[in-house]
Amino acid sequence: MFISEKKLSELIEKAVTKALTAEVTLEKHRDEKTGQPLAKPEIIKETVFLPAYLCQILPYHEGALRGVQEQTCKQSNKINDLDDKIAAIGNVVTGAENSLKCIAKLSDNIKSLDLDNMKFIEEK
Repeated sequence: MFISEKKLSELIEKAVTKALTAEVTLEKHRDEKTGQPLAKPEIIKETVFLPAYLCQILPYHEGALRGVQEQTCKQSNKINDLDDKIAAIGNVVTGAENSLKCIAKLSDNIKSLDLDNMKFIEEK
């Protein structure tokens, strides 16, 4: 039996189209017009041609990933800034340690004095 080139081409095209067609389940969480969150996610099932579907959704996901990357960089910069501030506070506290020990010792010495029996020098 002989199959024409046109018929063979049609059969291959149908087989490839069938192989690359799938049913996908999508969840819609926001209203497309207002952008407001939906009370309950809308679940949509569609039969799609995968190459075309991927070409359609990849730019959206690329943009979303860029947004996540930007937010991650901003948070990382904030963390680094806070880390520097905490290190500076630590340096101040450790640098003031000896002074604080002297003040504490002086305070203890003053508390141990018997001020009632102490004679003060009178000014003339």
